Amino acid sequence: MGNLIGESPLENATSLSLLVAPDESVFTRTGLFFRKYNLNGEIIAEQDADFSPDFFTTNELAGMTVFDEQLIKLDTDLNIIWELEYEELYPWTASLFFNPNYEGLIRTQSNNYIIFGSVSDDNSDLIGVYLYKYSKDGDFIWGGVYPFDILPYNYIKGAVEVEDGIVTLGGNRFTNKIELIKLYPNGLDVPTSTTEIAFKKPNFHIFPNPVSDQLTIEFPEAISGQIQLINAQGKMMSTEDFSFSETHRMSLLDYPAGLYVVRAMTEQGVANSQTVLKK
Repeated sequence: MGNLIGESPLENATSLSLLVAPDESVFTRTGLFFRKYNLNGEIIAEQDADFSPDFFTTNELAGMTVFDEQLIKLDTDLNIIWELEYEELYPWTASLFFNPNYEGLIRTQSNNYIIFGSVSDDNSDLIGVYLYKYSKDGDFIWGGVYPFDILPYNYIKGAVEVEDGIVTLGGNRFTNKIELIKLYPNGLDVPTSTTEIAFKKPNFHIFPNPVSDQLTIEFPEAISGQIQLINAQGKMMSTEDFSFSETHRMSLLDYPAGLYVVRAMTEQGVANSQTVLKK
């Protein structure tokens, strides 16, 4: 119950961030160095660091991957395999005048990486959140800044990969809600949340799926509302209103192949979504 088993003073360590790997190696960032120690506190490897990351995770090379203004992958000897600079991680900041706040880094079961954080404008008001997924080779897979109708957070404090998606923890300071929201594995949509834990079955039918040109949305009864088409990066591609209809047709002919979310929003504000594959 908390008894001291052993202690190992770390050589040349000041303030540090620490990561213990599955093989019991100890990785730290102290000052302007990344260091690897054994359990006796001896330095095994050392690498210069030109920034001070707050977030660390292990990788399949028995090394570590670190994140803050940069995303850097190091092997077991702390050699840099690849690094992504600020401008590569956040290309949208220059044109949209948004500033990212860094919140976390997780390693997925497939050895890819998800980074996440909040977004603020020039007045430092938190306006939303972002999640990005990068491959183990440093290639962008999906991600972006989420609109409120997908992820209603001003800030995000946690993300964990589960078998069938990504569970996030965040809040909205305008509604004073803190929510646990689950995203699909590709970062899309909201299959469950604290406000309604049970999976909400879609109240409409879409076909064909996959679709090449025209998609049909069929409702069980005549209703009015709006159809929204959202791409894999969470961007709203189109919105179409419908009025007292059981069927609505939407053209996807001009959109590139990929995965999309079709969201039906009734005039009462009730939303349901389904995923469609564009060939």
